Amino acid sequence: KILMGNFIFILILILRIVSIAVSAKDALGRYLAFGVGAMILFQVLINVGMNIGLMPVTGIPLPLISHGGSSLFSTMIALGIVASIFIRRKSITFS
Repeated sequence: KILMGNFIFILILILRIVSIAVSAKDALGRYLAFGVGAMILFQVLINVGMNIGLMPVTGIPLPLISHGGSSLFSTMIALGIVASIFIRRKSITFS
């Protein structure tokens, strides 16, 4: 149950990143968000493929779940960039 919950969380995260990419107001934000979503999806597919024996074993950790300081740090930075794209999707007006 716990393992399936992690994959549901990652699926929801990737779908949310894609929806942020679609709602971005400029092309750079759209490309960055799609790139972060693709990065996380690629890491998940490689890691799951390694664990079930379909792919060769490499050192790619599962994003936000496996231990790995630099991988967690870079994933958090990438998610921060996506959060910034989400915040900047509308123009700021002061009244």
